Amino acid sequence: MKMKRMYFLAAILMSFFVLAACGQTSDKSSSMDDNKKSMMKDKSDDNMKSDDNMKSDDNMKSDDNMKSDDNMKSDDNMKSDDDMKSDSKDMKSESNGMMMKTGMFMSMNGNKTSGKATVQDGKLMLTNFSVSKGPDLYVFLTNDKMDIKNGLKVSKIALNKSMQTFDLMGKDTSGYTKAVIYCMQAKVIFGSADLK
Repeated sequence: MKMKRMYFLAAILMSFFVLAACGQTSDKSSSMDDNKKSMMKDKSDDNMKSDDNMKSDDNMKSDDNMKSDDNMKSDDNMKSDDDMKSDSKDMKSESNGMMMKTGMFMSMNGNKTSGKATVQDGKLMLTNFSVSKGPDLYVFLTNDKMDIKNGLKVSKIALNKSMQTFDLMGKDTSGYTKAVIYCMQAKVIFGSADLK
C-alpha cells in the first residue's frame, strides 16, 4: 500500500512539473489544476483511509489468531486427572528403581538380629541376614518412629535364609527410613535397620 501511495504522489508531482514546464498559467488551467489537486487529494485521502482500514483489519485478524494460538497452547498444556495420576504412579515406580538406601540391622528387645537391608531397583534385599527364632516374623518398612500400623508390610521372612529378596514394585518407599523385623504374634520388634 505504501508503494501505491508513493506512485500516486510521484504522479501528482510529475503532472505539476509538466504543467509548470508547459507554462499553462491561464485561469482556466489554474482552475483545472485546482480541480485536479482537489480530486487527487480526495483520492489520496480515500487511499489513506483504505490503508488504515486494511491495517486495522489485519491487526484484528492477527490478534484473533494470537488469541486462538494462546488458547490452543493452554489446552495442550492441560492434562487430564487420569494423565496426572498416571504420571504420579510412573514417578513413584521410577523413584523406587532409582534410589538406593542401605542400613545394618540392630538387635532390639532381647532378640538377636543382624545383616544388611538394601532398598534398590524396586526390591528390598536382606543380605548376611540372621534373626532369633520367633513365630510369625515379618519385615516392614517404617518411618523413624517405627510405627508398624502406618508402615508398609513387605513380607513374611524365612528364618534359615541369609539372602532374601522381596518385590516392592509399584510401592512408594520414599517416605520410609527403617527396615523393621516384627513379630506379628507377640507384637514385638526384633530388630531394625536405618535406611540411608
